[in-house]
This record gives sequence, structure tokens and C-alpha cells, in this order.
Amino acid sequence: MYKKFALMILSASLGLSALAQVSQATSDDKTRLLGDVGLGLFHTGSINKGVESSNKFLPFVNATYGNLFARVDTFGIKVLPVAYGNLEISTRIAQEGFKQAGEPYSVTRNSPMPVGISTAQITPYGAFFVHGFHDFKSGGMLFDLNYAARFKVDSLTLYPQIGLEQRSAKYVQYLYGVTPQEAANSQNRLPAFAGAASTSPKIGLAVDYPIDRYNSLKLNLRKKWLDRNISDSPLVSATSQTNVFLAIAHEFH
Repeated sequence: MYKKFALMILSASLGLSALAQVSQATSDDKTRLLGDVGLGLFHTGSINKGVESSNKFLPFVNATYGNLFARVDTFGIKVLPVAYGNLEISTRIAQEGFKQAGEPYSVTRNSPMPVGISTAQITPYGAFFVHGFHDFKSGGMLFDLNYAARFKVDSLTLYPQIGLEQRSAKYVQYLYGVTPQEAANSQNRLPAFAGAASTSPKIGLAVDYPIDRYNSLKLNLRKKWLDRNISDSPLVSATSQTNVFLAIAHEFH
């Protein structure tokens, strides 16, 4: 089913190319960095037992360089104009890996390595982001759909967001499943658990506050809810996850 859906996304994107309204990057754009670059404090809420939430200072990039792009945690290259955006080949820096601490057993999961196709459609009615990834660690699939609107309130720019994430059974099993062998190694303190496909709705709010003409303060809050195919795992201790980042960025024109 997931392979068919990925093929449908690709076929639809190629079909829309006939309606492309966005021109290729000019030769001048190809040598220029356009967008926001800075440093941010990223808080990632933990959903796993015995694992603390993380706080890290990391580079913040929401910019393009010719056909290359970075959108905070997603990076890639634009390969074909499509409607209000482009068909892209992209990857994402996943932070779902974990190592449990303080438990009578040891469980470690490395973060997935998702690679796939995506598009960012910046329309007069808001921005639509569609991602379809294959994960090379689990062999599973991740589909991520997001919509963001834009409002001005005095000097603030607000971007309310709504979206949906769907993970295939292989993806969920890799991160949150417990094999019979792992259950036996834990002396049955950890029951076996078979992961199944999951769907997680999410909401967010991004706030952009200008410091001066070229610098701004950026705040982004995201919350997603886990369905029972994840929250029922014996490795999981939450039914939702909240992520926040606060960044100071310089805008390149």
C-alpha cells in the first residue's frame, strides 16, 4: 500500500509539471544564499521510558542556495518545477532514536534514515508541505503532510500549522516494537510488542519577531499525538510529544 501511495505522489507530481508556474532559479540565484541562517536552542520532548528530553544548541537554517534547500530539519534539492513549488529529493534529520537508562534491561534504537520525495507549495491560500520518505534503517515508510497559514499581528508574523504523520508497521516496529528475543533477554520485564502502522495528528505555531532589518527571533512550538500503535509499546511512556525551538537568525537577500 505504501509503495503504491509513493508512486501515486510521484505520478501526480510529474503530471502537475505541465502546469508549472515557477521558473527555474536564475544564474544569479544559483550563487546566492537566500533565507534565514542562525543558531537555535532545540527542545525535543521524550516519549520513551527512562529517556530524558533533550535540549541542544544547533544551527538553524531555513534557506535556499540555487536549487539546494534547507527547512530546519529537512534538506534536499529541487528537481522539477510543479505548480506553486517544486518536486524535490529530500532527507530529514530524524531524532527518534534513543537509549534507555535506569532500566534492568538495555534497549537502544538508532534514529531512522529517511530519504524520499517532497514538495513545498507556497500558494495564495497558505503553504502545503508533502513528504514521502523511505527509511533505510527499518525498510518502512514515513508520510508527512503539513499546512501553514500566515497572519500579521503588529510587528509579529504568525504561522499556525496543522498536519499528519503516518508511519508504516516496519517503521513503528523498528523503533517501538519488542521482539520475543528482546523480551527474553529482559527476563520478561519487557513484554513482546508488535508494532503496527500509526497515524499522528499534530499542530504547531511559528512566531517571527523582527529585531532589526536583517535579524529576527524565531519561536516554533509543535505538538503531536501518538495513537495506540505507538503509545501501547512498553518502551513508550507518553501519549503525545511537544517540541520547541527558539532561534536568532540573519536573513540573507
